[in-house]
Amino acid sequence: MGTGLARKAGEGRKSWHAASRPGQLWSFGSFPAPAHMALSAEQWHFGLRESEPEGGERHFMKIGDPKPLGSVSAVSAREREKARAAASSGGAAGGRTVSDSASVMGIPEAEITPRVRDALMQLMGEVADLRREVSAMRERLRESEELADRDPLIPVLNRRAFVRELSRTIAYARRYNEPAGLVYFDLDNFKQVNDAHGHAAGDAALHHLAKLVLDNVRESDIVGRLGGDELGVILARADEATARAKAASLAALVSGKPASFEGKDIPLTISVGAISFTGDDQPDEALARADRAMYEAKRGGPA
Repeated sequence: MGTGLARKAGEGRKSWHAASRPGQLWSFGSFPAPAHMALSAEQWHFGLRESEPEGGERHFMKIGDPKPLGSVSAVSAREREKARAAASSGGAAGGRTVSDSASVMGIPEAEITPRVRDALMQLMGEVADLRREVSAMRERLRESEELADRDPLIPVLNRRAFVRELSRTIAYARRYNEPAGLVYFDLDNFKQVNDAHGHAAGDAALHHLAKLVLDNVRESDIVGRLGGDELGVILARADEATARAKAASLAALVSGKPASFEGKDIPLTISVGAISFTGDDQPDEALARADRAMYEAKRGGPA
């Protein structure tokens, strides 16, 4: 019977494992080995190999196979003699005692004193705290990224984020040869609103305008604040006729729904410019064309 034993050398403790054939190991508690496992010295063969640095050395003994284990080297003659003596005494006594030991994180069971256990618990608590801190940091980073893209006054993108999204839309149009629309508008006589009702009323008017626009565009459309009272809308997959139609509908919507501030209605109108662009445009060029269209509409009167 080709039965193998493996001994793991820890820090002052030894454990034995038996295998019926190479590659299979079982751990046993203390028990007397069967008589048929008592073998002569000639049937013992030895090998030595090193495991990972934290695991220490592992000494392997293979029984009943004249070939050494793979990737092993001969052990010292002293260890060989000790094993032969153990085999002889085991054969004379009709058996031998095999014991095993447990370890936690590479620490033998005998060394897990209360102080070591407390240290391990403290370490585990610190790891849990670090995980919570990393999770909170990721959440703060996500919030910071959103704040970096959002206008500080109204719930739309700021100019930087809007230009970035415009660049992406232009790249999409270039790749798939599809046009897109850009609507550029501002509030008429916004300074008069601030002078007559105060800056708080002007802020309320901008909030009102943003809400009207956001409620009347598609989810795929992108709204951003480009200046003090100037807003823009990117219309995905829209030609110039579609962009102009959307601009006219937004102008009619704003003029038909005045803003409300402290119980007073504040009538609003907007001037709108609309263009379409393709992948041949640059973001700054597209914005400049839409801005010119808006000022042309403003010179001709409110849309």
